[in-house]
Amino acid sequence: MKIRYGIHPKEFAIGETEKYYSDMAAKGWQLVKRGVTFSKFEKTEPKQMRYRVEVVAPKMLDGNGELPAEQVAIYGDCGWEYVDSKGFLHVFRAPEGSDAPEFYLEPEQQAATLKSLRGKYIGSLLSPFLYIAVIMALSLMVGNFSGSKWAAELYISWVENSAGISALGIAFVWILFSDIWGLFYVSRLYHQMKKGIPLNHEPKSKDWIRMTLSTVLLIATIGCIIHDFTGDHHYKMQNHAHGPYILLSDLGYEGERTTNIFNHEESEVHFNNSIAAQHWSCQEFLMLSESDDMWMYQDVYLMKNSAMIDRMVEALMITSTFSRSVEHFTEIDVPGLDKAYVNSRLECIAVKGNLIWMITLPSDTQTELIDVLTVIAQKQN
Repeated sequence: MKIRYGIHPKEFAIGETEKYYSDMAAKGWQLVKRGVTFSKFEKTEPKQMRYRVEVVAPKMLDGNGELPAEQVAIYGDCGWEYVDSKGFLHVFRAPEGSDAPEFYLEPEQQAATLKSLRGKYIGSLLSPFLYIAVIMALSLMVGNFSGSKWAAELYISWVENSAGISALGIAFVWILFSDIWGLFYVSRLYHQMKKGIPLNHEPKSKDWIRMTLSTVLLIATIGCIIHDFTGDHHYKMQNHAHGPYILLSDLGYEGERTTNIFNHEESEVHFNNSIAAQHWSCQEFLMLSESDDMWMYQDVYLMKNSAMIDRMVEALMITSTFSRSVEHFTEIDVPGLDKAYVNSRLECIAVKGNLIWMITLPSDTQTELIDVLTVIAQKQN
C-alpha cells in the first residue's frame, strides 16, 4: 500500500481544506489521517469525492476527544463517512453525486459553529503576550529587573547568540502573524455566513500572502540555525592562545593544567561567531603546587558594530558575577587600551578597538587587576 503525506491548509481555511482533500481523491489519494501540519493519504483509484469539514468545539466531544458515536452515526445515516479529526476540525466524505445532504441548510446555522474556532484564535493570539508579562513579573519579583539586569542579560544573550535569538523572534512573528491571519479569516467567514453567504466549497484563490510570508520566515529561521551551527566551536585550551584571549602563563603563572576542584570543569574555549560579534568564552585552571592553584574565567568579544561597545560594557558590568552594577566598577587609565575598568577585586574589563575583555580571577587588590589589564594592552600592541 502506497502512502504519502501532504501539507494541508490551515485550520481556519475550511473551504480550502475541503477542496484540497477532494482534489487529492481525484488524483487517487484517499485521506487516512489529518495531523497538525501534514495529512496522510493512501493510494486508491481516482475518485470524485465530496469532503466536508465540521467545526466542533472540544467541549462538545466525548471523554476521548472524539465526536460522540451517536453523532457520527447520524452523519453515517445521511450518507457521510467519518474520516478523521484534529483539533476543531472533523472530516467527512461522500461520493460525488450521492444524495448525502449538505450539513447546513442555512449559512447562519454554520456561522454559529465558527464561534469556538474564533475564540481559539483570540486565546492563541493573547497567550504569547501573557507569557511575556508573566516572565517580566517573575523577574521583577526576584529582583532580576532591578538595575536593568533583565534587559542586560537579554542584550548579552542576543550578542552571543544573535542568530538563535533572531530565529526565536522570527518564530514568534510567524506564530503571531498566523494567529492574526487566522482570526481575520475566520471572522470574515463568520460575518459572511451571518449575512446569508454560504461557505464556498470550491475556492479558486490560494492563500498566497500567508504562504509566501511563511516560506520567507521559514527560510530565514533555517538560515539562522545553520549560521549558529556552523559558527560554534568547542575545544580544549591549548598552550598558545588561538584568539585574542589571554592565558594564565601570560600573567606569569606556571603550572600543570588541571580541573576545577568544585565541579571538575576542564580548561577549555568555546568560540561562536554570531551575527553581532565573535565570542571566546574561556576557563583555565592551573595547579601551581600541591597546595596552591589558580583559575581564570574570561569572555572576549570582537564586536562587529562599534556603536554597540559601550552598551555591551555596561551590560557586562550589570551581569558580572561579583559586582552586578555599573557603580561598582571604576574607570582607570591603562596605556594601550581605549578604556579599562576594575572593581574592588576579582573582575576587570578592557576595551581596545572593537575588542572587549571581561576577566574574572582571584585577586585581592585593584593593583593585581591593573596588572592583568596591562598584559592585555601589551599583547595588543
